[in-house]
Amino acid sequence: METALRYMMQRLLLWTSAFIFLSTFSCALYYPDLTHKDFDQVIDGSKPALIELYAPWCGHCQALAPEIERLGESVKNNTEIIVAQVDADKDKVLSERFQIQGYPTIKLLSSGNMSDWIEYTGERTATGLVAFIQNHTHQSIQLLPVETFVVELTDENFDKVVMDPYSHVLVEFYAPWCGHCKTLKPQFEKVAKTYNQVKGVVIAAIDADKYGKIAEKYRVTGFPTLKYFPAGKDKKPVEYDSSRMAIAIVEFMNRQVGLDLDVGGELLPDAGRVEVMDNYARDFVKSNISQHESIRKAAEAEINHQNLRGQVLQNAKFYLTVMERYSKNGGDAYLNKELNKIEKELKRKDLSPNRRNTLIRKQNIIQFFATIKDSEYLKAQAVGDALDDDAN
Repeated sequence: METALRYMMQRLLLWTSAFIFLSTFSCALYYPDLTHKDFDQVIDGSKPALIELYAPWCGHCQALAPEIERLGESVKNNTEIIVAQVDADKDKVLSERFQIQGYPTIKLLSSGNMSDWIEYTGERTATGLVAFIQNHTHQSIQLLPVETFVVELTDENFDKVVMDPYSHVLVEFYAPWCGHCKTLKPQFEKVAKTYNQVKGVVIAAIDADKYGKIAEKYRVTGFPTLKYFPAGKDKKPVEYDSSRMAIAIVEFMNRQVGLDLDVGGELLPDAGRVEVMDNYARDFVKSNISQHESIRKAAEAEINHQNLRGQVLQNAKFYLTVMERYSKNGGDAYLNKELNKIEKELKRKDLSPNRRNTLIRKQNIIQFFATIKDSEYLKAQAVGDALDDDAN
């Protein structure tokens, strides 16, 4: 009986594996991470295939990325065409196979002959790529509409959007012909998506070549130029002059606005934590209960001194709440009770995104207090063990 059952399980496993393989490779999907290990299984000449061979550090590749992604997403349900991307800087096998001379390199296999690749040299847009594919394969491709989170400014809406005293606004002054602006575009779109659901934060752009008077008013002399207009009545812009990668721009905006978001809008792994307050938390947990109140007051004074703002300010104030409740409600027992309550609530299916983020921030802060306590306990235990060894 056991042997028969094992045989049946093996057959089921083989059938499932075969089904997954056929499902993966028999229909045309978008393959954004193709490597030499699966290249010939995915692209075997049975259907046309367009591949982009790129390098992550290449500015032109970064500018092309959203166009390729748009094309790839558009053909996911088209069983007659393949779109794939290869990190040729990492995959030397395919880089040598296709004799890559520069990035990005885009090639189309239009026939069943695996050596019959046609190189694309046209405009690096999804529209241009679709025309190229359709011209050589007669395939019909319907591009998905472009989704954008960047607010487009004109001379009619500039003051209304940018000068709103309740909004933090980051403005890109660009020119359509500017190569650096084209490279920045996908990164800037990531920044806009990051803050899309955040009230009072606007990521916007204006064609400074077309609206020259506005560019002149704000002393824009090159493209792209990024200027941050803080919330408040006095909207004096601050020029951003650091890296043009989304992660750096998001870090800048987080500091200005007082947020703890990662690129894309999710919370940072240590969301809620405030470095200067971590130091007070360590002192607090390590001290005697008679010292708790003086440390809490010192931490409160530090918050005012640091001039924190936005969500970061709320995070810092929660440290004070934890300190106060820790002293009054049983120390470690309070920490464990709160962590259990938060963990239970996070499992609720009807939890709103805002409530979820609030709970995660609190969880990270409380967990930090608990980690300090655990660390101190282990340290004390190690000292005790050492003393016992000396005594023996």
